[in-house]
Amino acid sequence: MKKCLIISFVFIISLIFSISAHAQSAKNAVRTLEKLETRCESGVSYQDYSIALMNAKLPVNSYLESPGSSNNSALADSIKKIMAHYEFVGRAWQDANSNEGNPTPFSAGMELEIIGRYPITDKPISEGGARQNNRTLMKENVIMIIWGVASGELKKAKLLLDKDASERGLKQGFGVEF
Repeated sequence: MKKCLIISFVFIISLIFSISAHAQSAKNAVRTLEKLETRCESGVSYQDYSIALMNAKLPVNSYLESPGSSNNSALADSIKKIMAHYEFVGRAWQDANSNEGNPTPFSAGMELEIIGRYPITDKPISEGGARQNNRTLMKENVIMIIWGVASGELKKAKLLLDKDASERGLKQGFGVEF
C-alpha cells in the first residue's frame, strides 16, 4: 500500500512538472517572438535581422517539436504562422538585396509571391499598401506590412497562451503556475 502511494505521488509530481515544462516552453517561444518583434520595431539591418531570426528559431522550434505543442494546436498553429511571416521577410529582404541595381526592388517571382501572400501590398502606399506610383513595390513598406501581420498574429498567440494558462490552472485546482 505504501509503495502504491509513493508511486502515485511521484506520478502526480511528474505530471505537474511536465505541464509546467509545457507552459514554460510555450511562454519561452512567445517571449522570443515578442523580442523579435521589438527588435524589428526599433529598426534592424538585414544582417542583424538574419541573426535575430536564427536566434528565435531554436526556442520556437523546441516548442513546436515538443509533445506539449499538441495540447494546444491553436497556439502551435499561431506560433508557426508568426515564424512563417518573419521567415518570409528574410527571404524577401534577401531577394531585394540580390536584386539591387535593377529598376525594381524585388525579382518578378518574389513580387508575385509577396502579392499572393499579402494582397494589401499591391495597393498604393497612400492606401496602406506598398506600391509607389502604381508601379514599384517598395521594400520597406512590404517589410513593414508583413511585420504588422506577424504582430497581429503574435497578439492572438498571447491571448491563446493566457487562455491556456488559465484553463490549466482551473483544471488542476491551482491558482498559480510553477
